[in-house]
Amino acid sequence: MKLPTFTVVSEMIIYIRYLKDGVSKTDFISILPLPGGKADTITETLGTFLTEDLGLQLEKMCALGSDGAKVMVGRQNGVAAQLRRRVPHLVNNHCVAHRLALAVGQAAKGVPYLQKFKDIIGTSPGPKLKLVEAKDVRWLSHDKATTTLRKCLPSIYTSLEREAEERNDARAAGLSVFTQDYRFVLAIHMICDVLPHLTALSCAMQKRDAVYVTIKPLVNGTISIIQGMKSQSADNYKEAPARGTQLIDDGFRIKSPSEEQLTAFHEKIYLPFLDNLLQNLEDRFPDLPLLEKFGAFSVGSSEDDNHQDIQELARHFGVDMEQCRSNWHQVRASLEGLISQPTRP
Repeated sequence: MKLPTFTVVSEMIIYIRYLKDGVSKTDFISILPLPGGKADTITETLGTFLTEDLGLQLEKMCALGSDGAKVMVGRQNGVAAQLRRRVPHLVNNHCVAHRLALAVGQAAKGVPYLQKFKDIIGTSPGPKLKLVEAKDVRWLSHDKATTTLRKCLPSIYTSLEREAEERNDARAAGLSVFTQDYRFVLAIHMICDVLPHLTALSCAMQKRDAVYVTIKPLVNGTISIIQGMKSQSADNYKEAPARGTQLIDDGFRIKSPSEEQLTAFHEKIYLPFLDNLLQNLEDRFPDLPLLEKFGAFSVGSSEDDNHQDIQELARHFGVDMEQCRSNWHQVRASLEGLISQPTRP
């Protein structure tokens, strides 16, 4: 019997977001085959489709949204960089939720113990127990899972020991040793303090009607919270030593850490992780100042209040200031008209 051979097929999914009657619309447009996955090929395929098949003018394209693959967002020759050479005002929107997940993963990579923590937690010791690996782009999806893991440590330890003894499972034995260590207890409590704030930020960014102008205060607010954790530990991490003592009292093999060991964890794992996370958040959102300028379209503020923002947007998009002011009034009128419409029963 001859079996068919399957190969990788490169395709590009295209959605377009636009304004119609003052309302933001997002439509699925097409799935385009790609002869190759290189930036040059993607740029040419996309440009040809938009201009020749759809009859659109690239000069009127305001922004490009994509994932964080280097072929898309590479600074020198990525798709966004190539398009920006043709459309200088183009805003490159690397998916904000994806950026946030990568920031967490990269922060963990900068701390050797947390890298091992991530690798170990991805092993499967047996058919009844599986600890799912926290991939760089999946850290935030593990918020509830890590909270459950923290709450169920006694059950996890018991299951691992049983798998190791009854099934002679070497992986379960290794996991049992690794997790019954004071550093693991401290780390899981630390992660449980950080992830909820980052998950909330990610969810806010993924709302259907998320507004550009809200991104900067949301990111800055999260940065402020994490910055505060450096000087004053959050609840879970603060109670971690007592939790370790309770686990020891329950008969598990955790050794009580000395003050020197607790200090070493704080200085070599806790603080570096928070510092790396803060730096990653700041590095991965460099376009916040421009996005904040779109607050000029907020209903309720006057042209005088937003004059500087309008001027900077006009300069960025290469639009005549008088034309921009006229368009600003039209858009504001449309938005105010939509808000003033009575709600249908």
